[in-house]
Amino acid sequence: MRHFDINQWADMVRGLVSARDEEEMSAHLSSGCGPCRRIVSILRAVAHIAVTDTRNDIPSYAVHSARAIFALQRPEKLYFFPRLVGQLVFDSFKEPLPAGLRARHRMTRHMMYQAGDHSVDIRMEHLRAGGNVTLAGQIISRVNPERPIALLPIFLVSGKKILAHTVSNGFGEFQLEYKPSRRLRLYLQGTQDLQRQIELPLERTAGGKTSPETRPRLTKKKKTTPMR
Repeated sequence: MRHFDINQWADMVRGLVSARDEEEMSAHLSSGCGPCRRIVSILRAVAHIAVTDTRNDIPSYAVHSARAIFALQRPEKLYFFPRLVGQLVFDSFKEPLPAGLRARHRMTRHMMYQAGDHSVDIRMEHLRAGGNVTLAGQIISRVNPERPIALLPIFLVSGKKILAHTVSNGFGEFQLEYKPSRRLRLYLQGTQDLQRQIELPLERTAGGKTSPETRPRLTKKKKTTPMR
């Protein structure tokens, strides 16, 4: 008894064989060959699933996420939305130290950006010395703050490398965790609710080198003369 391989059965299931081959293969199945019948049964089920899936609409957020990933992998060649660079309007590290306080180790930082009609609130916290950094934020519309910006693709990039990515929840909130790195930028990719790609240049604000004004102030101990 002549058996057919899985490629031939796949062609028959999809209607890609000649009438003569199809007649011969059908006769082989009618002869009672168990292994070939099982193969054809599996292939017909796979073909049915494939045809059914083509009738389903892909969710818009999945399309936007895929486009966002592709755009960030090739940022110099392709942008699907106009880019808008956010402006830093508040930085807790720039606040003066309280009077009488000589040294202060700040492990948490709060920043506020404005980009067009939107505001982005960011808080960063070092989990431990030399360890990961947690970045939590929220994007809101200053024109319509009651309408949240959900399922917004968000990417944290160092140079051309994506360190972390996520999507905003139903309140426009998001959270990322990453290892300290240089040349950091946060991208909030455009969607139907946000027709622009917002770029927030974090630079040294998120785990890079500490700037002079944010380093703790150290005091020298005075030398004491032993009493005689």
